Amino acid sequence: MVQLVELQKQKQAFEDLDAELISVLRENKEGIAGLKEAYAKTQFDIILDDTPATQTKDYSKELWATYFIDKEGIVKAVLTGTKKQRPDAEAVLTQAQASFK
Repeated sequence: MVQLVELQKQKQAFEDLDAELISVLRENKEGIAGLKEAYAKTQFDIILDDTPATQTKDYSKELWATYFIDKEGIVKAVLTGTKKQRPDAEAVLTQAQASFK
């Protein structure tokens, strides 16, 4: 959630790029309540994937990724990280600027 709050501070810069931020939260232990809390703090579109961890462990061991997808649905770039070391808001903005200039 910290990353989303930091991205919120850069919201105007993303809007200037005509970029939309959508967060997909997986296995949020707070469920819908956690989703509502995240939305209240950021005002970003947020999707909750509540698939149990036992079903997603094969493709999501510790990987966290930020995808940059253009209006045609083409992935322009991917920033990867782990649960403990994710790309910060500045890295996300820098990649967005490079992907959508």
